[in-house]
Amino acid sequence: MSQCTDWLNLLPRHGREPLGGARLAPGEKLIARFALRPEWA
Repeated sequence: MSQCTDWLNLLPRHGREPLGGARLAPGEKLIARFALRPEWA
């Protein structure tokens, strides 16, 4: 999951930036990339 849970209902209160999420039209694609960097203390 790349967005905050329940982001559609929280969007009016908090805006898109802190919540993530995307709305796609039929046939549109969303490509995302991420990296995991483990850090040990």
